[in-house]
Parts: sequence; C-alpha cells; structure tokens
Amino acid sequence: MNFKLQLIALLLCSTLTATVASAQWNSVQTLDATGNTGLYSSILYLNGYVMVAYSNNSSVDLKFIRSTNDTANNWISPITIESVGQTGRVPDMIEVSGRPAIAYYDATYKDLKYVRAADGNGSTWDTIRTVVSAGDVGGNPSMVIANGAPAICYFKGGTLDLMYVRATNGQGSVWGTPVTVASSGNVGIFSSMVIVDDNPAIAYFDNTNGEIVYVRANDANGTSWGTPVTVDVIGTGTANMDLSMKVVNGVPAIAYYDVTDKDLKFAYAANATGSSWNTPLTLASTSNTGKFPCLSVINGRPAISYYGRYNDLYYIRASNAVGSSWPTSSETVYSTGKVGAWSSITEVNDKGYISFLDVGKGDLLFINESAARSKPGRPTVVGVSQSEDGKVTMYPNPASSVLNIEYSQISEGAKVYLLDISGRLLNTEEIKAGSSGKISFDVSKLPGGTYFIKVKGADISFTEKFVKQ
Repeated sequence: MNFKLQLIALLLCSTLTATVASAQWNSVQTLDATGNTGLYSSILYLNGYVMVAYSNNSSVDLKFIRSTNDTANNWISPITIESVGQTGRVPDMIEVSGRPAIAYYDATYKDLKYVRAADGNGSTWDTIRTVVSAGDVGGNPSMVIANGAPAICYFKGGTLDLMYVRATNGQGSVWGTPVTVASSGNVGIFSSMVIVDDNPAIAYFDNTNGEIVYVRANDANGTSWGTPVTVDVIGTGTANMDLSMKVVNGVPAIAYYDVTDKDLKFAYAANATGSSWNTPLTLASTSNTGKFPCLSVINGRPAISYYGRYNDLYYIRASNAVGSSWPTSSETVYSTGKVGAWSSITEVNDKGYISFLDVGKGDLLFINESAARSKPGRPTVVGVSQSEDGKVTMYPNPASSVLNIEYSQISEGAKVYLLDISGRLLNTEEIKAGSSGKISFDVSKLPGGTYFIKVKGADISFTEKFVKQ
C-alpha cells in the first residue's frame, strides 16, 4: 500500500498564500495540467535534456516529459508510458546504460515494475517488466546502479519489510531474487538508496521505533547487508513524512522530516561508509515545515527543496561542502497557491532544477535557478574544479574530448574513478609512484550529460561533477 496517497487531502485543506517570487529563480513553468497530475515526480538530467517521470492521479498513468534543451525553456508533449489499471505510483527515474529508466509501483496488481527507454531521450520505451509480484510489493521504490546493473529497494506491504532486488544484466531486462534488508517491525515505508563507498546503502524510516535508520550492503551487488545504524529518533507517524539520501562530500547524508517536532532535519555520516553519524542538524523549525524533502548537491554544496509551513516551495543550500553549516533561513522559491509538495531536485550546469506539484490545481510545475551560486572554498576560474585542500585539480569542465586530473601530495595507491551520474563505474586509474602527476581520461565517446570524478586514497577523498559536451 502507498501511504503517501493518504496525505493529499491534508494538503488541500491548507490556506492559500500570496505570490512571493525569488530573483534567484526563473519563472515557473506548467509542464502538465491534464487532470490531477504531477504526483510524485522524479527529475533527471541526461544527454542534454531535463526529464521528469510522474504519476497522473486522475487517469492513474505513468507519464514522462522532457525538455528540448538543457536550459529547459521548452518541453515536448507528455508521453504516457503505461495506462493499464492504477499504475505509475511513486516513480524513481535514473540513467541505465545511457537511457532513462523508471522503477514504480502498480497499485492495481500491487507489483514492483521497471521500464527503460528505447532511446537516449525517452521518445519511445521498451517492454515494461514486472520485477516482483508476490504479495503487496514495490511501494516507494528507490533505484541505483549497483555494480553495473540497476537495483531497487522497496517496501513490502503485509509483512512491512524493507526489500532489495538487483537485475542480472546492465539493462534491467532480467531480475534476480529479492533480498530482505530489514524486517523487524514496520520498516522501510519511506526509503532512499545510493551507492556508498562502492556498495548500495539505504536510509529508511522505522515506524515501529520512530527512527531514521541507515544500512549498507556488505558487497557491491547487495547480496547481504550489514547491521543497521540509528541516525535519529523522531517518533512514529507517517503524515508528511519522507526522506532523501545523497553522497555529500564523500559521505552519505540524509534530509528528512521530523514527524514529532515537525522540522526539517539533515544528518551526515562521520565516515565514508556511514558506520557512524554526526548529530543531526535542524535546518527549519518554524511551525510545521520541511515536508517531503529532496536532497541534492548543487554546485558543490548539499541543497534541499521541500514543502514549507505556508504551503510554498522552499529551498535551502548549505554554507559549505560538508553540510555542517547552513543559512539561518530558507528561501521561498514559489508561493502561488498550495505548491511544492513532492518536489524533485537535480543539478544542471551548477544550478538547481526542480519539478513539483501544485496541490491546489493538480498540475506538474517546474522551476530552475537563473544563475549558478558560489562554490565553497574553490577557485572561480571557469573550466577548473579543485578540491578544498588543493590536492586535486580537474579541467576542463565542461569537457568534450579529454578530462585532466592533476594531483599533488597524494600517497601512491590512491585511485581515480570515472563514474556516470548513477554511480556506475566507467573507468579507473591508479596513482603510481610519486605524490604529484596528471591522469587524463578520453571522454570523447561518452554521451553528453553529467558525470563524476572520484579520487580516493589514504589521504584523499574527493568527488566532483563534470559535464560532457
């Protein structure tokens, strides 16, 4: 069962507010206004296009729409991917082998489903796959690329367990046997999965004990899982609850709604694997705020979009790369009507791009930053990215043919990884004898889009985004 559906009525009872525009953001765009649509959107930047997967709550279909360019000022007409029964619930879209792919819940058959586009821009779609169908399965899925293949964590109704399943190939046409990640109590109703230090890791809500919990797999495929770690105790209850996890400055981090204090919170791990965590930070606490947060890294800093106390879309970005310091107040991005629920945020050319729901009208909306903001502790030279300690310099960015990584004062044996936006490993180089040097990657044959360079060793942990033109 999808518990998020129960919350729409609560949101519709809120009071309308006046428009408060932020100069940092472009004008809002309505992407789809057909019926009650735009529920649970998932945004992705791939191959030079901004893409959004979402659910139409009137026709109960799985929908897709994309821009015609990276500025996202023009969009194609929406595409219906599946319309049989009540389908397309809570879609999560990522890149799978150069194409957009979506994991979602079929509420009619209570199945976990997966579909991948037949091309790089999502104009046509391949056969829809039923990944798991035993019982009520597939609620609130979260998908990553785990060791070269798509993998999904999801909620299993009835038994109230957190589950995980991985495809047996890189395209997701065949899937393996599901694995139970957590089963003590009511767990995993809200979850978010990322790749942490090469292995899949999941943040989830334990509604029995009222805890935000983190667990990481013991291997890259997710065959077995480690001991869960309690990140925070927030109390029980699912109203307005959600959480979002990303890797921030080399460590896992979670944005979430505190159901007891009704605050927006942020927690980040004390090490790269997430075996221990720092004390959570309260980012917004004024009168029931921080609902349905979505975490991303925008131009080198963690940033969160969320639904605030005045029924508006809010945004807050950390003051440093780690997320240990934040502004004292969030900014109102858009405030016409009841807007901002179930937002999804991604980075495009160092700027935040957000899809979100207009709860009052039932429309899918989109807004993006008009200009990139400053990056903490790094040079502002165009085309150059550098670690805060100055040990790693990457250029040019964007890159079209060759990407260079210069390093200094790094111990031998450190490795440099080239990853796609979903965390899939594309290439690896090892730093040889000598503490200084340069490594170059040929990126000429890569599709246009966003990628990552990761440098990891005994005395360095650095991850940076670059754009392939």
